[in-house]
Amino acid sequence: MSLPSPEPASLSADSGESTAWLSRRTLETVALVHLGVMLLLAAWAFGGNIEWARRVLSWWGSLAVPITVAALRPSAGSRFTAWRQIGWLLPWAALVALVLGSCLNPSFTNRTFDGQEMSVHLGEAHPWLPSTVNPRKTLYELWFSAGAYLSGFNLLLTVRRRRALRGLLTVACLGVLLVISSMVALNTALPDLATATSARC
Repeated sequence: MSLPSPEPASLSADSGESTAWLSRRTLETVALVHLGVMLLLAAWAFGGNIEWARRVLSWWGSLAVPITVAALRPSAGSRFTAWRQIGWLLPWAALVALVLGSCLNPSFTNRTFDGQEMSVHLGEAHPWLPSTVNPRKTLYELWFSAGAYLSGFNLLLTVRRRRALRGLLTVACLGVLLVISSMVALNTALPDLATATSARC
């Protein structure tokens, strides 16, 4: 009676490792593209602190959550465990707890005077606790910062190639250089345009 050949088990293990490798590589690409688009959008639209751009960046940053969940998912045949990096979330979690606590202890309230809504300082309900002026605005800013932090955190979880990081930094630098070049060209053209307009008038 002959013993079973070990090749199928070996092939199965190799196949599992290959599948896990492909999954990690795909997740790495998704995280890089996600953060790259966020950086380019921030460079072109958020530089002027445009309200619609901040909202778009907040929604786009929210996509970092499923990427984080997928990166923390255990993969068969992989020795790498992303859970080792979870400690990097502790400072962010502490900040979130501080901000949420301040939203529960507002120091201002909105009152209407002569048809105009104004913020009136009434003092904190608990002076020894963190406080905020506008809880709604504070939560809105927390939404944006959470997406930005998780987008960077996903690089720690997924990226395993220096070439990938160099590519992301190159794209970010080129985007910033293009923005600077556009602003310089615009500032140079505006005086000439104003002079031509005044001469025409």
